[in-house]
Amino acid sequence: AGTVLRFLLSAAIKTNFLPATLFINLAGSFLIGMIMGSVWKNESWKLILGAGFCGGFTTFSAFSMENVLLFEKGKIFLAALYIMTSVAGGIFSAWLGYKLIHK
Repeated sequence: AGTVLRFLLSAAIKTNFLPATLFINLAGSFLIGMIMGSVWKNESWKLILGAGFCGGFTTFSAFSMENVLLFEKGKIFLAALYIMTSVAGGIFSAWLGYKLIHK
């Protein structure tokens, strides 16, 4: 289900890979934060939704390949900015989702 949603969102964004992948990865990080911060007592559901759905939704392999291509094109600054934005933004998004749900 996560993979299908990722495909549909990527098609809807209709731009080059970087903005679509960044949006999907940040949204997935926010969502996993909300899932893990929820009051659900069933840890199995948290694992299924967190690792299963969010794992299928986010796109680490696409992110990795996009950076390889940026490095190959000599766009070192853009690659570094994309990596830092993705990692820091992903951590912040997961934290924000967690904090909004887990009070």
